[in-house]
Amino acid sequence: MILKQLTFFILFLFIFFQSQAQTNYGWSELKSNNTSCQTTWAAWTRTCVDKNNNLYCAMVNSNNSNNSIVKKWNGNQWQDITANLTGNVIAICVDKHDSVYVTGGIFNSNGKNYIAKWDGINHWRKLDTTGFNSAITQMCVDTFNNIYITGWFTDSILNYQGTKYIAKWNGSAWSNISTALNPFMNIVSAITTDLTGNLYIAAPYANNSNKGMISKWNGSIWSELDSPTDSLNANGLIETIICDSINNVYAAGAFTDSLSISSGHQYVAKWNGLHWSKVGGTNLLDANSEIKSLDIDRNGNLYCAGRFTDTSIAYYANNVISQSSNYVAKWDGTQWSNLGKQSANPLHDFDAVSNIGIENILHDSKGNIYVGGCNLNPSNNNYVLMQFSLSTGITETTISKNTIHVFPNPASKQITLLLSNPPIHKLEFMVYDLLGKQVLNTTIHQSSTSISIEKLNKGFYTYCIKDESENKAISLGKLVVQ
Repeated sequence: MILKQLTFFILFLFIFFQSQAQTNYGWSELKSNNTSCQTTWAAWTRTCVDKNNNLYCAMVNSNNSNNSIVKKWNGNQWQDITANLTGNVIAICVDKHDSVYVTGGIFNSNGKNYIAKWDGINHWRKLDTTGFNSAITQMCVDTFNNIYITGWFTDSILNYQGTKYIAKWNGSAWSNISTALNPFMNIVSAITTDLTGNLYIAAPYANNSNKGMISKWNGSIWSELDSPTDSLNANGLIETIICDSINNVYAAGAFTDSLSISSGHQYVAKWNGLHWSKVGGTNLLDANSEIKSLDIDRNGNLYCAGRFTDTSIAYYANNVISQSSNYVAKWDGTQWSNLGKQSANPLHDFDAVSNIGIENILHDSKGNIYVGGCNLNPSNNNYVLMQFSLSTGITETTISKNTIHVFPNPASKQITLLLSNPPIHKLEFMVYDLLGKQVLNTTIHQSSTSISIEKLNKGFYTYCIKDESENKAISLGKLVVQ
């Protein structure tokens, strides 16, 4: 018994100090052997990351043939995977099997737009032979591998006829899911899904007062995210929406906290299922220009970036270029901060001087933050992708091809175990205190399991997820109860 307790205590110390280690703190350009992801010109970037932390980046209008370039970063070097792809990539995403999809103004031999899927080696193939009569501008994939797209295509043969719609790919066929949707919502500016498979879309002129709104599709019906006394009523474009682990919805863009878009400040709005609020309350972000992208890491930290700057003057205001810098803002649940500005070394700060700003932000499972845009580095190179490395979050050691997420962490009342694939055999979830005493044990039968931790005292714990059929651990990690 003493040996068992000592073993778990050593395991706890290993996981704890491993999670506290800092590596390569600060911002750096993603490059190897002085080769970075730069091109002659790039209007904006689209990025996604898979479970193995491979980063995929598509740059629009970025080479001499007027086609997009698609590249892959494996953690050490860039690989050009444009291959047989022709046209402009406007959207890119990855599914739970790590399949990568791109779409936009990509044409087949019949002049139709289509979705392309990367075979992982050297070729892009058409998802199907259907094709759409105009550009696809938005795409996302849910936890069940359904793909949703929207754009300028219509349900008619000609793109200037018919009605724009939202299409769903279930793995074998496309369907129109917007037949019962407010027709104004068919002009979509942002799209996302939550962990339970609900789809959310944002539209700039969705109601009678010409205000932007967000609608939700639960698989059978559409509903608007508002209440009789509370509505987002965005006075400008909603450019980005994202959901957290408990299905709160966050939205941001060009809209402001004033009656007029020409006054006030841009902010991040949050829908908690009942009403809208401004993230930060009295501690608002108060951005001075557009918020282009949102991201939430596995610890629940919210990040946003765009054209707003670190001074009271926007980068491009009144047709004059200022000396302000774009930056990444982080909300930790208490306050907003400039990501990287707390570093002792000023070279680790992020000075994203840009005439376009930061277009895209996302994270990987190691806690790295990536941003893409135009003219991001101090040397004024035309395009660069940047990474912020900070490995101080609570990490998990996974010994299985089945990716396992435990969230929220820290937690106080309940945690959720989310598996990328349903378990073939029963899994056992065990929690141990500092002395190696088992304080919680439960069996996992499905891909999503909620577990109460209300009986646990505040403090640090370790957890172990074991495959009962093989009697071996498949995931280890640290759990903080607060």
